Amino acid sequence: MQSRSLVPALLLLAGCATLQSPTTPTVRVVGSRALANAPEVVSRVDPPYPDADRRAGVQGEVEVEVEVDQAGNVVKTRIVRAPSRTLGDAVAEAVAQWRFTPSQVDGKPVRVVFPVLVAMKL
Repeated sequence: MQSRSLVPALLLLAGCATLQSPTTPTVRVVGSRALANAPEVVSRVDPPYPDADRRAGVQGEVEVEVEVDQAGNVVKTRIVRAPSRTLGDAVAEAVAQWRFTPSQVDGKPVRVVFPVLVAMKL
């Protein structure tokens, strides 16, 4: 699925997943205390709903910390919280395939870390 949106207003309705950030996320520069502008999503992959979680009725928010390099590629994801490990893994694997516009500080691309929230609902 191709789309373009700002991370702070990230919202995707895919029947089972809503990607959202209710407040403006802190986008910090890796290796620094500096803050950067939020990158824009250029392309994203919808997370699949794991069959076991669907059958068990597991739903809720998954928070993934995302590290994006100077070229806009996701280089690392870390599950911060999830209602189940399999739901967290599904979201993290999908987010790892996303592409962003590079964040910048003083007009130069920088590596950044920021949170992404995904509400998985049946």
